[in-house]
Amino acid sequence: MNAGRMTYNYGKVNECIQVVSNLPLDAENKKAHREAFKQVTDAYDFCYEMTMCLLFEKEYTPWKDYEREMCIGTKKGRDSGLRQCVFDLRTIRGVYAHMENGEVDIEY
Repeated sequence: MNAGRMTYNYGKVNECIQVVSNLPLDAENKKAHREAFKQVTDAYDFCYEMTMCLLFEKEYTPWKDYEREMCIGTKKGRDSGLRQCVFDLRTIRGVYAHMENGEVDIEY
């Protein structure tokens, strides 16, 4: 059985890259972490909506750990969660590279 290849749109992937590139890698206090958490949540939702790729489905990402750290964790845990989420979201660049290499289908 031959599995189908994913299909992506250059414009949508580029929009995701722009959103992800504006995410902070650190936050100085809990208030800044709440804002960063909102930005990360919005970025996951946006990238999932644009690509329909499970890489950005929050249930399967470090976002769940970050959410837990936001509720009961320490600053160190929140910092780590934020960085993990941002690095995870940066996989959108890998999707773009696969598009360039012809490893996925492209929708124009």
